[in-house]
Amino acid sequence: DFMQTRLTAEDLTRKYAEMQDRIEALAQEQERLHEEAERLIEDIEKSGAPGAAARQALEEVLEAQAALAEEAEKLAEQLREEAAKPGVFDIEQDFKDVLSDVARQLEGSAQAMREGEAEMRRAQQEAPGQPQAARQALADASTHQQQARDALGRGRDQVDKGILEPGRELESVYNLMQDAESFKELYTRQKGLERQALSFQDAPASDLDKRIRMKEIAEEQQSLRENLDRLAQDLQDHARGLGDKYPKVAEDARKIAGEIERRGIAETMDRAAESLARGEGHAGHGAARSARQQMEEMISFCEAASGAGQAECEARLNIQMPRGLGNTLGQLSRSLGPGVSSGMGAAG
Repeated sequence: DFMQTRLTAEDLTRKYAEMQDRIEALAQEQERLHEEAERLIEDIEKSGAPGAAARQALEEVLEAQAALAEEAEKLAEQLREEAAKPGVFDIEQDFKDVLSDVARQLEGSAQAMREGEAEMRRAQQEAPGQPQAARQALADASTHQQQARDALGRGRDQVDKGILEPGRELESVYNLMQDAESFKELYTRQKGLERQALSFQDAPASDLDKRIRMKEIAEEQQSLRENLDRLAQDLQDHARGLGDKYPKVAEDARKIAGEIERRGIAETMDRAAESLARGEGHAGHGAARSARQQMEEMISFCEAASGAGQAECEARLNIQMPRGLGNTLGQLSRSLGPGVSSGMGAAG
C-alpha cells in the first residue's frame, strides 16, 4: 500500500525497461562475438592455418564468450527471482509471467553460449596441426552463437510486447490523470490565494506593510499563472503522445487545454497579479475570484475526463492482457495528489 502511493506509471515500467536494456546489451555483445568468430573462419580459409594473431584473437573471443555466458546465467536467475516476487500493482501478475518466459529464453541462450564456448576450445586445441578441424569447430561455435543471439532477441521482444508496450499505454493515460489532478491542485491554491486577497481588498494605498504583502500575493498569483500555462502545454503534448490508441483520452486532454484558453483563466490571473502588485486590493481580489470561479466550473469536467481515460484504458488492456489490469489504474491513482504533479515547478 505504501509503495502504491510512491510509485508512478513511469516508475512501474522503468524497472522492466532496465531489464530489457540488459538483455539488449547481452545481444549486442553476442553479435560482436559472432562477427569475431566469422572473421576467424575467414582468416583460416585465406591463410590455410591460423597465425599467432588469429590464435590470440580466438583466445580473447573464447574468454569473452565464457564471461557473457556467465552474465546471461546470472540475469536469468535474477529474472526468475523477480518473477517470484509479489508485484506492487495488479498488472504485474502478467508482467511476472512474461519474466518467467524470458528467464527461460535466457537460460537457453546461456546454454547455447556454453556450447559455443566448448566448440571454440576445441578449435583452440585443433588450431596448431588441424586447421580444417579448427575451422569446422569455429563454424559450429558460430552456429551456437547465432542461436544464443536469437534467443536473446526473442526475450527482448517478449519484454517489449508483453510488458513495456502495455506499460507505455498506462503511462499515457496516467499522464492525463496526473494533469487532471494538477489542475485541481492549482484550483486549490487559487482558492487559498483568493482568500488571502480578500483581506486586502479595502486596504488603503498608504499602508506600506499591506502593500508589501499584496506584492507577495501577486508573485504567487504569477507563479500560478505560469504553472497553468505549463499544464496547458503538458495536456497538448500528452494528447499527441496518446496517438490513435486512445482517441477519446486525447480528445479530453485537448478539450481541457482548450477550456483553459477559452475561459481566459491565465489572462484573469495576470490582471489579479498586476492589480495586487500596484496595491489595488479590490481589483486584485475581484480578478483572483473570477479566476477561481472559472477553474471551479472546470473541476467536474477534469474528473470526468480522467474517469473516461481510465475506462478506455481498462477496456483496451483487459483484452490484451491474460489476467487483465485488475485495479492497476486505481492503485496508480494513489500516487496522484498535491506536490507530485509533473511540471509544477518549485512553487508546487
